[in-house]
Amino acid sequence: MNTTTIALIAALGLMAAPAMAESNWTWTGPKGGTAAGTATCTHASATTSCQGNSTYTNPKGKVYQRQSTATGDRFGGQRVITTTGPNGQTATATRTWQRN
Repeated sequence: MNTTTIALIAALGLMAAPAMAESNWTWTGPKGGTAAGTATCTHASATTSCQGNSTYTNPKGKVYQRQSTATGDRFGGQRVITTTGPNGQTATATRTWQRN
C-alpha cells in the first residue's frame, strides 16, 4: 500500500466515528455558592445529542443535582432537565422545538 491509500483509509475511519466533545466547568457565585458540571455532545448522521450533569451548592450549603439530555437536528429537537433538591424532591422540565 502506498501513502495515499493509507491516508484515505485513515480518513474514512475518522468520518465513520461520531464527533464527540466534552466540556467541564466550574463557577463560584458572588455570595459563596458554587457549581460544577460536565457536558458531553456527540454528532452523527445530522443529529446532535448532548448530556449534562451538574451540582450546585448554595451559600447555605444546600446541594442541588441537575441532569439534562437533549437531541436535535435541523428540523427541531427536545431537551429534558431533571433537578433534584436537597430534600430529595425532583422536578422535570421538557422543552420541544421545531423549525420550519
